[in-house]
Amino acid sequence: MNSPRKLEKKELLSSKKSIQSIFDNGLTIKAYPLFISFEVVDSKHSEIKVLFSVSKKRQRLAVRRNGIKRKLKESYRLNKLPLREFILKEGLSLNLMIIQVTGDKVPYSTIEKKMIKGLSKLKESLIKSN
Repeated sequence: MNSPRKLEKKELLSSKKSIQSIFDNGLTIKAYPLFISFEVVDSKHSEIKVLFSVSKKRQRLAVRRNGIKRKLKESYRLNKLPLREFILKEGLSLNLMIIQVTGDKVPYSTIEKKMIKGLSKLKESLIKSN
């Protein structure tokens, strides 16, 4: 049985069309140092697809970018349940892009606090739009 806290490969956003669509039509929530861009999409079943990104311009070394992405994934994985339950209850399908915009070294505790704040803002935004 799949754990609700697990971040599976099918939950990761990889379609170039979907990513471009988020850039073109998506809305953005700011919880510095994170930007959360999202788009509600039409789909037969309820799901959240997510992409994690760190700017190469701000973090030159791939090792650091990958470390930050690891922290972002872990923070999202641990704090996605309230959003996931809301999405399933409302029958929505959502594409998310979580971007760290700062070049500074940010501790995991800060990333987790901002992730919680950003995901709650996202949920509030979705409640207002429905």
